[in-house]
Amino acid sequence: MAVTATLATAVPAAAQTGPTAARAERALNLWPAGRTFQVASVIGYRPLARTPIRLAFGEVDRANPDAGNLGGTAGCNRFFGAGRISGGRLAVGNLGATRMWCGRPRMDQERWFINLLTSRPTIRFGADRLWLRQRDVVVRFTEIHSRRR
Repeated sequence: MAVTATLATAVPAAAQTGPTAARAERALNLWPAGRTFQVASVIGYRPLARTPIRLAFGEVDRANPDAGNLGGTAGCNRFFGAGRISGGRLAVGNLGATRMWCGRPRMDQERWFINLLTSRPTIRFGADRLWLRQRDVVVRFTEIHSRRR
């Protein structure tokens, strides 16, 4: 029960509400092109020390402003693919990755993060923060690079 209470407070209320339902839905669905985030904390999983997990949002799909390219690393290989934000959820598809072996702990962390990304987690943004949540896991990211206009 304590974990549930912690999870409920992990994403700030300001990131969950908007002035109107339509505007809030549009705000949830905009692709954050040019922004790169690094994991700052995790509830429900223990990431490896000194092994950064990064998620970068690339170019937006011109025909669909809530979709685009993404990529990153979970400590070993680079991954890349396409994604879309809809209804406050991140949907990732056509994911590819380099194929280096980096030892069991890093490979396990990489598998965990790829599984999280492909599980349609909820996604929320703050000023320079990003949260992904799936069941009992909440990942808080801090923005480390931005090319926002």
